[in-house]
Order: sequence, then structure tokens, then C-alpha cells
Amino acid sequence: MIWNKTNRRWTVHFHNVKAKEDAAAGSEFDELLIALYTPRGIFVFRHDLRQGLTATGVCTAIMGSDIFVYGPCGETSWPAALDVMLQKLDASACQHLAHISLNECLLAELAGASHQTTGQVYNDLPLADLSSKARGDRLQALVREVDSMLHPDSAIEDADSDAFGWLRGHCKVKCKSAQLRWCKVSRRWKMYFQNIKLQAFGIRESAKFDQLLLAMYTPRGVYVYRHDLEFAVSTFGVLTAIRGHTVQIAGPRGERKWQAALKAILNKFDAESNGCKRLAVVPFRRLKG
Repeated sequence: MIWNKTNRRWTVHFHNVKAKEDAAAGSEFDELLIALYTPRGIFVFRHDLRQGLTATGVCTAIMGSDIFVYGPCGETSWPAALDVMLQKLDASACQHLAHISLNECLLAELAGASHQTTGQVYNDLPLADLSSKARGDRLQALVREVDSMLHPDSAIEDADSDAFGWLRGHCKVKCKSAQLRWCKVSRRWKMYFQNIKLQAFGIRESAKFDQLLLAMYTPRGVYVYRHDLEFAVSTFGVLTAIRGHTVQIAGPRGERKWQAALKAILNKFDAESNGCKRLAVVPFRRLKG
């Protein structure tokens, strides 16, 4: 349950639900159970495969649909918004199965057994409280300033296209940023840069930029690299044509310490086997304490 600044309402959002709205029999599963994590506890429902189901455009066939449950627009009180959300679900064909208090012993045990979360690692660090979009904008501005300092004799100008970030002389520079995050599925720390529209056979004859600069947002600071357009590049299936490629680099599986994982990731970027080059490091210090 999160506050949606754009729509000014409390929202519960479930992603990538591969269900067919017109026929449950057409879905790849028999039942869909949803868990609403709220300040009042965890509410578990059996979903009816209809309530709040929303298509995601051309990506629906690949990524699935989304399910939204909204509170009233402009209602800032989460208890009031939650009451409305639960009423909507109860009024539909969804079935309320359980409510688990956040004070349950089992939840406390699970929380105690977990390692530091991504949020805890970045607590009190610059940019930590920003949205991904806002943080990305700040990091791009930082990298642009670094690029200007490294090329004092080149004019830095705004881009005339969304395909790249700025012009350095005649060089079209693209900047992408990513945060060092813990991935629960693969049990490792990762850096994941996405939506990079590189050259791809049958899709794009060439990239629409000349250089790709990567900003790695980590608890230690921001690492800026010039990418070689090849290292750790992956396609994104049929979505490559729409969203572009990804650059994904990970620490050792099972390594829970972000410091050790970051060292391994940096070693991969710095290896002589690729053409990436470290350009700068902007260190952090805690904003409190």
C-alpha cells in the first residue's frame, strides 16, 4: 500500500499478472491469491481475475496485466483509504481469506532472520528518499557535470532528441543509472541498467548515441563508467524492440554483504577483458549522525 503522488491517492498495485479477464480458464493458473501489505497488517484475498485487472498495452501479452486497488482521490488518511479498498474487494467476487497482524510472532521471526534490506543500507544517504525517476534525473545531472569537467575544451549542450542526454561537441552522450540492490530471487546484489537502445539485428541498425555513461548508485557513492556497448549486455526477449537492451552485473550468489558484492562488481567492470573505463567516483557520507 503506497501513496501515489501523481493521482493523489493510496494505491495497491500488483504487477505482471498473466490472467485473461474474459475467462479464468484461459489463465496459466487456477487460483490467484493476493496479499495486501498495509500498516494494519497483511490482508489475503482469493482474487476473482476481474477486480481491478488492467491491461498494459502492447506489453500485456508478454508481461501480463496489472491489478490496481485504489483509495479515494485526495484522501490522505491511509486508514480511511484502506477501509475503502477493503470494501471494494469485499463487494466484488474476491474472497477474503485471512488477516495477519504485523505483531504476529511468525512475522517477527522472519524479520529477525533477514539481513539488511536495500532500504536499510541506503538509510540517511543522499538521494535515498527520492523516487527512482527523481534520483535518475539527479544522477544524470551529476554525470553531465563530471563529463564537462573531464572535457573542459568541449562544449556541453542540451540534446535535441530523447535518444541521448546531451551533446559534447559532436558526440552524443547517453547516461543510464542503476542502484545496487539485493535481489531476493537470485540471492545476490545486482546492478541493473535497462532501456538501453543499442544496435540490434533486424531492430535497430545502430544506436542513436555515440557514448554510454553509467552511473552506479551505491551506499559508498556514485561510480561513473564509460561503457563499451558490449560488456554484460543482454536482450529483453521480444521486448528488446520496444524497451531496448539491459546491462546486468551481479555480485556472488549468496553474498549478503553489499561491500563484498560491490567489490566483485567493480572488479568485473575494471577487468582488462572489457573496454569499460572508470571515469569518476563521488563518495557519500551519511546525512545524519
